[in-house]
Amino acid sequence: YEMLEEQKAIWDMERMYPNSAVGNLGSCLNFYHTEDVRLYQRMNEVFLQTQSACWMKVTREGKIYFDKVTGYATPLIDVRDMDESQFRASVQAWIDEPLFAYDQYLFDLRIYILKDRIAVCEKVHHLIMDGYGVVVSLKILEDICEKLRQGIEDFSENVQFIQKVEAASKMDCQPKPLPVSAGELVNYGERAANPGARRIKVRLVDGHTVDEGRQTASPVLPYTVWKTYLRRYRISPESMFYGCLAIYLCRC
Repeated sequence: YEMLEEQKAIWDMERMYPNSAVGNLGSCLNFYHTEDVRLYQRMNEVFLQTQSACWMKVTREGKIYFDKVTGYATPLIDVRDMDESQFRASVQAWIDEPLFAYDQYLFDLRIYILKDRIAVCEKVHHLIMDGYGVVVSLKILEDICEKLRQGIEDFSENVQFIQKVEAASKMDCQPKPLPVSAGELVNYGERAANPGARRIKVRLVDGHTVDEGRQTASPVLPYTVWKTYLRRYRISPESMFYGCLAIYLCRC
């Protein structure tokens, strides 16, 4: 499949800074229970087998495909001889290690055994999860753990990520709208609400937007205009952010 629009900017950053941790995201989930540590290994196993985002791999041509995770055993690391600061430094050093590799899974999980708790840490690449996705993944892990404690082993697969990629691929086969010319922005929000309305073009004048038809100025464009524009061209706010960041880094 082709990459999603929000993935393309991240992919460009990965190619600009190979063998780095620029796309790594890390998180840690603490458990203060005394169950057998194998429960948490099973929790990670279920998570990887049911969450389709974890199945994604990338080819050298920048195409993505899915390979269901099977037989993954989370390593157990005993750090009971470390104090809290040493443990945190160890986890941070692990997160800072390069993760991306062609035709490999874009995640890494570890279970740390501390004196007072079990820490389940995950490292994922931004290509498969954003910051919000990491938070959601922690909640999913907690839910899986609670079901396992109750003896429940019936888990359904979450294939929303695959469906999103497939839907985007089908949309890429459709004719795309022509890009808006430089210095102009069309108020798609107003036009969507009233298809018969004229197309309103605006241009930037001394930090203000001026409607060429009415010749009236306003300090900023309405948020709904930008939101509708980004949605129409399938541009995510994250893609816009990474694009601006890439331009800034190139100019520096």
